[in-house]
Amino acid sequence: MAPSSPISLRTKSTVAAALRQMILAATDTVAAQVTAGARLHEDLGVDSLDMAGLLIDIEKHFGVVLTAHMLASISTVSELTDAVERLLREASR
Repeated sequence: MAPSSPISLRTKSTVAAALRQMILAATDTVAAQVTAGARLHEDLGVDSLDMAGLLIDIEKHFGVVLTAHMLASISTVSELTDAVERLLREASR
């Protein structure tokens, strides 16, 4: 599936906002808890099934795929946002 909007229109705030909504939809987390520094597993309760769903949502929404190697270094919402932004930049080259 193609990204929902052109990569050139993506900004850090729009990527972060979309990811925040995906996290909220995948978990029972309260919106106020989904901050840049929140740890996905420890603070937000994202388990392996939630993460699988998030990865599918990220691929559908942004048109990028996070690898297992990338996931191993992601523990916070901010790190997830940075990884998606990096993939979007690479895809636009």
